[in-house]
Amino acid sequence: MSNKKLRITINNNETSNSYDVLGNFNNNLFKYLEPNTNTEVLFDVINQELTRSNEELEMTYNFSKELGNIYIKELKKELEVTIKVLEKIIEKDKVSIKYQIEEDTFNYIIEVKE
Repeated sequence: MSNKKLRITINNNETSNSYDVLGNFNNNLFKYLEPNTNTEVLFDVINQELTRSNEELEMTYNFSKELGNIYIKELKKELEVTIKVLEKIIEKDKVSIKYQIEEDTFNYIIEVKE
């Protein structure tokens, strides 16, 4: 695996968050650990799928199928969500996906910084 400096940006209607992490990019798969949350994040470029996992939940958003699944471990409950993709740019060193869940609009960006 190839270690890369990644800039992660996540914006929604209420907040904007951006941070740099050391992550991996190999076989069209970004992998990194969110700072301060111990959340492992995987983004599969080919399948356009975002997976987040920590002690409390497991979340999978499939942007090509416009479907999401959130599993809350403590409650042993699953929540299905419909995702409306508004804009999608997938390039060699950048992934940018603007999407909507209910009334909230999100912008998720992964940028490789070298």
